[in-house]
Amino acid sequence: MRLWLRLTLAMAVVSLLPLIFTGALSLRAATQTAESTIQENQQISARLQSELVRVWVNSQVEALKGWREVYAGRVQTLEPRLQSGFLQAVYRATEPVLVAALVDRDGAMVVDPVYSNPGQSPRSAGSDQRAELLVNLAPLRELDGDRPFALGELYVPEPGGPPSVPVSVLIADGPPGRDGRTGWLALVAELSLEEVAESLGQLVGEQRGMALLDGSGVPRFGGEHPLIRPDLIRPLAGNVSTFTYDLADGRDVHGETAPVAFGEGSIWTVVVVQPASIVFASAESIRRTLQGTVAFSFVLAIGLGLSLAQTVAAPLAQLRDSVLQVASGRLGQQVPTGGGGELTELARAFNHMSTQLAHVQSEVEEKQGRIEAFNRELQDRVDERTAELREAQGELVRSGQLAAVAEVGAGLAHELNNPLAGILGLTQVLRARNAEGLDASLLADLESQAQRCREVVEAMQRFADADVDLSSAGVVDLRVVLSEVEALVSGPFRQRGVDLHLSRPERAITVGLDPVQGVRLLAQILQTLRAGLSEGTTLSVSARLQDDVARVSFVTDREAGVSLSRADDQRAAGLGLWVARQLAVRHGGALDEEHTDVGSSWVLELPVVEREA
Repeated sequence: MRLWLRLTLAMAVVSLLPLIFTGALSLRAATQTAESTIQENQQISARLQSELVRVWVNSQVEALKGWREVYAGRVQTLEPRLQSGFLQAVYRATEPVLVAALVDRDGAMVVDPVYSNPGQSPRSAGSDQRAELLVNLAPLRELDGDRPFALGELYVPEPGGPPSVPVSVLIADGPPGRDGRTGWLALVAELSLEEVAESLGQLVGEQRGMALLDGSGVPRFGGEHPLIRPDLIRPLAGNVSTFTYDLADGRDVHGETAPVAFGEGSIWTVVVVQPASIVFASAESIRRTLQGTVAFSFVLAIGLGLSLAQTVAAPLAQLRDSVLQVASGRLGQQVPTGGGGELTELARAFNHMSTQLAHVQSEVEEKQGRIEAFNRELQDRVDERTAELREAQGELVRSGQLAAVAEVGAGLAHELNNPLAGILGLTQVLRARNAEGLDASLLADLESQAQRCREVVEAMQRFADADVDLSSAGVVDLRVVLSEVEALVSGPFRQRGVDLHLSRPERAITVGLDPVQGVRLLAQILQTLRAGLSEGTTLSVSARLQDDVARVSFVTDREAGVSLSRADDQRAAGLGLWVARQLAVRHGGALDEEHTDVGSSWVLELPVVEREA
């Protein structure tokens, strides 16, 4: 970043940080104060409205309870005509009552209900259906001598109308009279909360919502207001709480709840909500003022910073250009040193440095030439020594491996030669005597197999002798070698439970290999693979000619060495693969393992030679 730009930004930061810090603290304080004030006002409003609802309902209930005192023990003795007059008196005296009825203990109306008042001030008209609904909702079972009245749950008799509450007052609780009339009577009245709804509705507006919830949290008034979410406020019924939730349009809403308790009876809840934008209106005003002040201060700071930076940027630009010229190789460059201060001292230091660099450059170039020549000579020597060491290391590794195998082979050959000679001698003596009871063909097979063992021992001795040239051993057809190997190893494979599939090529494939060594090479590979295979595994052997190279493939349909015992057998026979690999390499071939998704795969490659005519 340019120095002048850094100076300008530094001036802006120094001037704006205190302003931003102070404004942030003021904004935070204003936000907290506004939120606290609005919440307190909401709490006061919710509690005030809940108290007004409670006082109004209690006053109406007390008026209905007064009829019990006036007509104590007499209503049940009146004629039906007079009982109807009693209901008319109750209906006329209590304006919020829309339906009045007298019911017995079973909830049956003893006379017709009263729900109209001709000649009086108009009120919402009732109906028989509303009277039946009132009786069904009236709390009659709670009435007894200790509890002469009960308040029911809020309900809305007509869709879109004001809520009502059923009130039950025990008028008489004596036994039935001689005339058969019931001695238990209750006054049931539908108390309309239309006056309460109008009072709450005067406080409701676009930016303020109020609702009245019943005991189960269902809004019976104000639930349709756009700021009210009944599903979210329902769990808050009956509690004093402060809450916040989001509307579908993204607005935040703050609200308060206050319960309306009627002794041990129903508990309603008044809900007051307002948008959060009203709560934070003063904070938003402070924020806009702060943003304008910060923007003006930023512009002023940028102007002062640019003015100050110009006094520093011009000398530094000259010094920068000179430094770039020196960096490009033009040593000895000089910059003006007029004026004073730290920039002048910096220019003088640069001039001195440029002069010294010009003197040193020539000396460095001369020494660098001599060093580069010495480095090239040293690198050539290192490369030569490295190649010699790598070749010597390879020879040591190969010599050690061959020496170990040669030592094992020489020992085995020495130990096997004597018993093989004895077996051959005894077999020849038995054939010469033509011993009675002996099958001459069996003796011939025995002598052939003993002779074969001797050839194998001689091959091991030849392998142990590093001076023997195995490549001149002869030429053999792979088909013949595969046939002999199959006859040699098919028995052990059957004992192991491994299925051996050996495919011979259709035409001759001749390789430069001693026949005995060839049989031993393939047999060694098969026996080593057999040691690691479990019962039921299939080993497929096939030979083909590819790019003047004979490729013999050994493929299994299962992974070798899966079980613990097979893994041990495979590790114990692992030397056989190493010996086979060495034989293949000494004949110009290779033995490698190939990775497959299932099972194991080995490939033996041998160079193809033409059989002499």
